[in-house]
Amino acid sequence: VVLGIFAIMAGFTWASIRPPSPAAEVSKLGDAVAVYFNRVRARSLSAWQPYSVTFNADKRTITSDAMTDKLSWPEHITLVADTSERESSGTEFRIRFNPDGSASGGTIRFSRERATYAVTVNWLTGQVVRRREF
Repeated sequence: VVLGIFAIMAGFTWASIRPPSPAAEVSKLGDAVAVYFNRVRARSLSAWQPYSVTFNADKRTITSDAMTDKLSWPEHITLVADTSERESSGTEFRIRFNPDGSASGGTIRFSRERATYAVTVNWLTGQVVRRREF
């Protein structure tokens, strides 16, 4: 019985110290970005003021004029953005949320190895959709 309990505990320990899979890592980052987008969108709607989320590829940071906190992504994760040309400049690009619910729109893709996770902002409704891409 004691050896059985020890074996079960060793299995739990092994599973908890194992590094996350590429799919789990990009999924977690994509979820965090989607939540961040939704927070900025809600702030824009409640304050009746436009706010933007800015991605800086050099610094690997995600910031907003509506939030004090920022996000970042590790070097082993690749970010590809498909946003409005007017909202991009050099290594910075942004997605703007308007107080009427619309947005500048775009899709942000995070990839590691073969795992890709996309966060899309609809330009008409400002709705944020996240999905795993294969």
